[in-house]
Amino acid sequence: MYNQEIIDMLENKFGRKEAVIFCQMEAIKNEMIAKDMKEKGVTEYEPFDFEFDAQWWESKGVELRKSLI
Repeated sequence: MYNQEIIDMLENKFGRKEAVIFCQMEAIKNEMIAKDMKEKGVTEYEPFDFEFDAQWWESKGVELRKSLI
């Protein structure tokens, strides 16, 4: 399942305001995972994948938040 499918489903089920909050939390979670992986030197996964997801969720949250105003 792709990020866009997830946010679409959450927005339909819970509403836009809650979807924005989810985006913010998901962005922070992915930032924390990427930072932790880098600090521990984890090589099985790419910390950059988590950084990409963090940026995606942050951008999506900003986009949705603009439509709330």
